[in-house]
Amino acid sequence: DSALLLTMKKNTSKVGSTMMLKTMSKFSELGYIVLTPLTESTKFDFVVLDENNTFLKVQAKTGKLCNGYVLFKTSTVITNGGKYVKTEQYDSNDVDLFAIWIPETDQYYKMKVNEVSKSSQRLRLTKINKTVGIKYAENYLLK
Repeated sequence: DSALLLTMKKNTSKVGSTMMLKTMSKFSELGYIVLTPLTESTKFDFVVLDENNTFLKVQAKTGKLCNGYVLFKTSTVITNGGKYVKTEQYDSNDVDLFAIWIPETDQYYKMKVNEVSKSSQRLRLTKINKTVGIKYAENYLLK
């Protein structure tokens, strides 16, 4: 849907709303129970109840394709009245999982918060000879 992508690129709020709905829907399709907070004062976007009856706090992110990788931010920007205040890292007290939606491919990935790098994370799409330090996207597919 290139028209949708073009429209969404112009409106980051719409991208965020679309990503949240699509990501929650994907979890629901896979059999998770999805719960949403009553306010926006949490660092997580929603909660899922997994197959082990464990509640997991989820931070949803829109990723992008970049030079053979899926790239997504693992930090949040704090603003006050639209002005930058600071950038904060998520930790295991804030969220348990990142759920990542890639608009270009309509693929979904999930990573535990303790598996991601600070600031941003790359997931490699194609295999290379190097294995140390490489996180392959196929290992993190939401399925």
